Amino acid sequence: MILVSIIRRGKLLVVLLSAAGVLLVMALAPRPGSAESYFDEATEAYDNGDYQKSMELYDKVIEVNHTIAAAWQNRGSAKYKMGYFYGAIGDFEKAIQLSPANYEAWNSCGMAYYKTQQHLDALTHSKKALKINPEFAPAHNNLGLTKYRLGIYQEALKHFDSAIILDPAYAEAWQNRAMVKVKMGIVYTALDDYEKAIELDPEFSEAYNNRGLLHYRIKFLQSAINDFTKAIDISPEKGAAYYNRAVVKFKIGDGEGARADITKFKELDERVNY
Repeated sequence: MILVSIIRRGKLLVVLLSAAGVLLVMALAPRPGSAESYFDEATEAYDNGDYQKSMELYDKVIEVNHTIAAAWQNRGSAKYKMGYFYGAIGDFEKAIQLSPANYEAWNSCGMAYYKTQQHLDALTHSKKALKINPEFAPAHNNLGLTKYRLGIYQEALKHFDSAIILDPAYAEAWQNRAMVKVKMGIVYTALDDYEKAIELDPEFSEAYNNRGLLHYRIKFLQSAINDFTKAIDISPEKGAAYYNRAVVKFKIGDGEGARADITKFKELDERVNY
């Protein structure tokens, strides 16, 4: 008997195999340079947050076999993560062409259209995802975001409600519902929604930042500073929270602290979110 250690996607499995079993494992293992081998490497890179490497490996999958819908979809997801939204749209559309019933690809494409402010296409694609799978919460979330941006707040609120009903652990939907409630003047239940989003995802920097904005609006200034500080601790590369914290620091008379935050905001050169 031969003891073989198999490492697969970060998990170590130790199995006791006969010589025949070893040959079977070798036969089943993806050949180096095959589409399957590249696909596994690309997926591992994506899971590890290396989106550039993941995209390049999915390039190789598609070069070897351009009919694998999942490769187009996953490469689109890697491009989306890197902010290449137009490229992501092309990949998602190809995945849809190869697999028309893939509701995740439809909705991902809708999200990319949302990011490029092509709102009609965003709505059309996410509605198609829901038609295929009426219980797909992310499609409701995307429809809510698009309608929120279009100023259709009541309908946006209904979509976020639906996303939360379908998936009560969906932190982003709670955060987004809070945003639309703020626009509608439903302040205190918006605070409850932000609280729930943060409970579900304690590393949700956007929720801390947006709750800080609401705390500032209702004049809970120290709570606002605390929220912006937490957002910065989680995502120090994002400038909005520095700007927002600077505003509150000026308000309470901490000019030196405010100037330091403005300087950091300018260094990061991010768009103002206030």
